[in-house]
Amino acid sequence: MLATLFLLGAGRARFDWSEDARWELLGDDHKLYSLNQTIDELQAPADSQEIFTLPVGLLVRQRNQRAVNLTVLRGHWSLMRDGQSLGEVGQPWNEWQAQVGDPTQIYVNPQKVGQIYYYRASLLDLGLMVAEGKVLSLMFVEPGYLRQALERSGYSSKP
Repeated sequence: MLATLFLLGAGRARFDWSEDARWELLGDDHKLYSLNQTIDELQAPADSQEIFTLPVGLLVRQRNQRAVNLTVLRGHWSLMRDGQSLGEVGQPWNEWQAQVGDPTQIYVNPQKVGQIYYYRASLLDLGLMVAEGKVLSLMFVEPGYLRQALERSGYSSKP
């Protein structure tokens, strides 16, 4: 196992986070979801509020009829970067880390079990909810907003 992690370059990303890339979530329904999709593209109800949940288990925050936050609530999801899968919800953290490297910051909330591993990409902020050694959820947030949202909801950066 250690040899495999060494060969994969554990702790280092296999790509440049500042490079523009197409980031998507692949859901149980075999559809791709990304930031800036329109409400129509998401096939959301016409009367959708600012925040709503799609039947596939994806929480959506929209502004001006476009998705600005996507959070996995339940189901089987894969993180896709330029068509390549980087990991799946439920996989062990060490397998994810071999693909995405070390987080920029880790956020904790004393009232919550897991931690949020924060990454900043050129076109989105990415949060991985990690608990008990596994990635349990993914968050796509428009660039520059995830940190603020975490701090507003009681999370603080781990020293």
